[in-house]
Amino acid sequence: MKECPLSVISRTSLALAAALALAGTPALAASNATASISAVSFTLFDLNASDSLPASLSFSSGSSASYAYASGLTDSDIANSLGATTSASLGAPFTSVSGATSALGAQGSAAVSGGDGSGIWLTADGQGVFAASVDIGAWTGVVMELTYSGTATTTVGQFANFGEAALSSASVNLNVYSDVGMENHNASRQLYASSVWTGSGYTGQDLSFSGTIRLTYANLSDSALTGFYTAAAYAYATSAVPVPEPATAGLMLLGLAGVAGLARRRR
Repeated sequence: MKECPLSVISRTSLALAAALALAGTPALAASNATASISAVSFTLFDLNASDSLPASLSFSSGSSASYAYASGLTDSDIANSLGATTSASLGAPFTSVSGATSALGAQGSAAVSGGDGSGIWLTADGQGVFAASVDIGAWTGVVMELTYSGTATTTVGQFANFGEAALSSASVNLNVYSDVGMENHNASRQLYASSVWTGSGYTGQDLSFSGTIRLTYANLSDSALTGFYTAAAYAYATSAVPVPEPATAGLMLLGLAGVAGLARRRR
């Protein structure tokens, strides 16, 4: 049986409509980041063996906390002990974010995918944090170590003069109070993904890192010192989907109208 010309035109119309729709729809943008810290350890050194006082480090008022922020919403979970299990998460439209802590370490993750098609930028960030007051004994040296890892990924990179971003961060911080004021000691690693110029346009980045962070402190006095310790894993992401150009939408509608007119004339 000979195929009806109208059925051929109808299939052509559908194929053309699909092709034009794909051509007129921008690629979905997405960015995401993950961060984690683990194997946190403290090694003490006696810096004055002749004073008969052992090296010492003690924690008090310790806490663990998880935070999640996305699209104006927040979630948090706090426990009053160092290394406790906490978790926070949000699944707002187009975003997914979480933070967590446990005796094994802390994690953060954030993802923005797809946007809402109106060009609105969405952001999300999640983190896990350990914090405690510390007492460092006289003539005590402290080496703090932690293992970190993370990822940071952007898909489109840049559009409409704005750039996607993804950030992964791991850090350890020690504030020490003495007669001469406050000392701040910090060690951190950050991974940042945004956009790369290829020579003809922008593209995203897919990055990862891992390693060990080490922070040292020496109390070179005859008195114990107090301070505040924090360690954190933090992840941040921002992305959106660009608005289709009016000219692109107009061409698509014009093409569909032409195919429809051809079909009517063939009847």
